[in-house]
Amino acid sequence: MSQASAQERRQRKRFQKSCKVEFSANNEIYRGVSENFSINGLFIKTDNFLPLQSVVAIKVHLPDGSTAELEGRVRRVQQVSYDMVAASGGTFKNGIGIEIINRDSNYMKFFMSLLGNEDNTF
Repeated sequence: MSQASAQERRQRKRFQKSCKVEFSANNEIYRGVSENFSINGLFIKTDNFLPLQSVVAIKVHLPDGSTAELEGRVRRVQQVSYDMVAASGGTFKNGIGIEIINRDSNYMKFFMSLLGNEDNTF
């Protein structure tokens, strides 16, 4: 039996939009960029890795200048070597996959705006 790709396993649409992100766990604040959003998750490009299942507070700096406050759980850690990046043509990125467990109304407005522009889907 073949292993399903990450995109095949996803249950929700993903949208691309670049937003700066701050996230915190264990009294430490980290920064990254998210370019991959869904209603229930996001991927944060960062070199600051947290253990799986860690609960994180996330602040997303939205394109309209507002911020969204999220709470999430680390579900995936992607740490790639230089060789993997070179072999893939530069498509792999270091970061963490987050399952959103709480979201505010600003995130919902942001996500609804992404839904209204379906050509951002991948």
